Amino acid sequence: MNTMKQLLMIAYYFPPLGGAGVQRSAKFAKYLARMGWEIRIIAAEPAPFEPLDSSLLTELDETTVQITRVPNHEPFRFWDRFPGGWRFRALLQEWVLFPDRMSGWLKPALDAAAQICSTYPDIPVFTTSAPYTGHLIGLELKRRYHCFWVADFRDEWTQNPYLKYPSPYHLSKHCRVEHAVLNSADVVISVTKQITDSFKQLAPNSPATFATIPNGFDPEDLKERQYHRKPYFLITHVGNLNQDRAKLIQPMIDVLQKLVRAGNVRETNLKVRFIGPGSYQTLQNKGLPFVEIVGSLTHDAALDAMAESDLLVLAEANPAAFTGKIFEYLGLRRPILGVVPSESPAAELIRAASAGWVVDAANCTQLEQVLLEAYQAWLGGVVPVEHQLSVIGSYNRQVQAEQLAAYITRGYSTHG
Repeated sequence: MNTMKQLLMIAYYFPPLGGAGVQRSAKFAKYLARMGWEIRIIAAEPAPFEPLDSSLLTELDETTVQITRVPNHEPFRFWDRFPGGWRFRALLQEWVLFPDRMSGWLKPALDAAAQICSTYPDIPVFTTSAPYTGHLIGLELKRRYHCFWVADFRDEWTQNPYLKYPSPYHLSKHCRVEHAVLNSADVVISVTKQITDSFKQLAPNSPATFATIPNGFDPEDLKERQYHRKPYFLITHVGNLNQDRAKLIQPMIDVLQKLVRAGNVRETNLKVRFIGPGSYQTLQNKGLPFVEIVGSLTHDAALDAMAESDLLVLAEANPAAFTGKIFEYLGLRRPILGVVPSESPAAELIRAASAGWVVDAANCTQLEQVLLEAYQAWLGGVVPVEHQLSVIGSYNRQVQAEQLAAYITRGYSTHG
C-alpha cells in the first residue's frame, strides 16, 4: 500500500478505554479507514483504575485499523497499598513525572512506534494530547526518521488554566518542550480557533501549518435515537464534573430548589441527573429528591441518556475550552443550557445554532428565567428552541476526518 495512505497514530486514550478523550482519535480512525487509509495505532494498555468502554471497537475494521497496546509503567503506583499513600503518589507524580503522569508510557510506546517507522520509513505520524507524553513521542520520531508529523491538541498546553505547575522550573521546562513541538511538527491542529491563535503567538516563526478541526458528532451514533417525553422534566449533565464545573452548576440546583419551594415547579415533575465521574462531594444539596447521580456509563448509554433529556447542561469555566459533548448535544437536537463564558466558542456555537441559552452562573435571576421558560415549554409539550441544521452539519465527524486527510495529503506531497 502507498505509504501516503497509511497513518501511524499515537493516542494514549483509545478504545477499549472509555471517556470523552477517546472519541476524537477513534472517529478519525473510523472514517479515515473508510476513505482507504490503513491506520496503525499505538495506544495505552488499560490500567486497573481506568474506565472501559469497548463499544467503539465494534466500529473499527480490524483489517484496516491495527492497534498495538503498550503499558504505562507508572513508578509510584505501589504507594496506593498504604493508607493515605495516594496523596504521596499524587505529589510525586506532580513533581517528578514529566510531562505528565503517563510518562511511563513513553518508552514502550516509542519502541513500538519506532518499529513501525523502521518498517514503513515514510509513514506519516499523528500524535494527540492529552496526555502530552504523546507529543514527546512525536518529537523523537521526527528527530530519528524525519517523518511527516501532525500534532493534535484537544486542549492548550502551558496556557491551559486547569494545569497547575508545582514550580517555575516545571513551567519553564514545559514551555521549552511545547515550543519544540510547535516548531518541529509539520501540522499543528487544535479544536478551537482560540487555541490555534494562541499556538501561533507562542511560535510565530514556526514553519508548521496551523489549523483548527473542532470536535464533532458521529451521525451514525445518533440516527436511531429519538426523544420520548417522560413524566418529569429531565435536566442532564454528561461528563466529568470537576470542581470548577461543580461550582458553576451549584447555582442551578439552588435556583431549582427555590422554584420548587415557591411552587413554580413541582418536585415530582423534576429530575436533575449527573452522568460521569466527578467531584460530587463538593455539590451542596446533592441529596435533594430531584437530584440523581448516575456515575459513568458506556458511550452508547450516555447517548441514550442525552437523547431522552429535556435540557442538557454544559458547564465550563475556561473561555477557550470547547468540550466534545456539546457536539453530541447539538447532533441530538436537544435544548442546551450553557453555563459558559459569554464570549467562549461554546457560547458562540450555542447562539449560532439557536440551540439554547447561555447564562452566567452568578446571575440567579437569569438562571431562574431560563429554567422556568424551559420547564413551561416542557409542560406545554413544545421544544423551546429551533436548531439551525446548516450550522450543526459542519461538525460531522466524517467531514472532519476528510479535513485531516487533506492536511496530511497536501503536506505529505511537499514533505522533503
